[in-house]
Parts: sequence; C-alpha cells; structure tokens
Amino acid sequence: MKKIVLDSGLSPYTLVKKTSFVFSALLFSGFLCSANSYAVSNISQGGLTWSSPNEKVKNWNDAYAYCASMGERLPTQAELSALYSSGVLAKARGWTLVNTWSSTPNPGVPGTHYAVNLDLGGVGWGNDKDGYYVTCVH
Repeated sequence: MKKIVLDSGLSPYTLVKKTSFVFSALLFSGFLCSANSYAVSNISQGGLTWSSPNEKVKNWNDAYAYCASMGERLPTQAELSALYSSGVLAKARGWTLVNTWSSTPNPGVPGTHYAVNLDLGGVGWGNDKDGYYVTCVH
C-alpha cells in the first residue's frame, strides 16, 4: 500500500489496487481510495437521504442485501451521477469517493451493474462479483 496526503492537508488516504473498471468502453486499472478514520456523515440531496459509504468493498449481491437489511436500497446510476454533479460531496466528511455500486443493470452484459466513481464522476460497469463501495438511499 502507498500512503499519500492530499494537497488540501486533510487526512491521509490509502490507495489500494483493486479490480479493473470499465469507463466508456475503455479498460482502466481501478484504484480505490479509502479514508483512514474520521467522522462520517450522511447526506440529504435530491429528496433522498444517503447513508455514508460502507467501509469495505462488497460484490453487487452483498451490496443489494446490505441496503435491504437496513430498510434502504441501492441508488440508481442516475441518482449517483446526480449526487456527484450536485457538488455536495465536496462538503461531506468521511465519504469514500470511488467506484460505488448502483442498482442499474448493464443490459448489454448480463451479470453486470453500473457503478459511479464519486471522485471523478465517471460511469462504468463492473462484474457483479467485483468489489466496489456501497451507499444506500431512502
């Protein structure tokens, strides 16, 4: 693992090499960025309440079950993209801003769902067995 400190002087982050992630038909090596430890906040945006991201990556089925166990649901790809575009994440504390599962399936490739990189706004898809972060909405 390689530790870096953001230019802003905020908490150090750890870069962890993870699975490949597809953006606009191009294959990139995905890097997940996980915050070390500090207060985490929920967000209200777009008429939804967003739970802070789960600290561990989950495959899609586990992500779906995790949200359901809390009486919530996975957000759609459009909802995640709107959250990124809103700018509210810049003020969120403790959010892991990386590849995050959506409930939106990729119709062209069975066994895959769309995910949104909440740091860069990119939309891609991952195999349901891949591990990405999870935020739930209600």
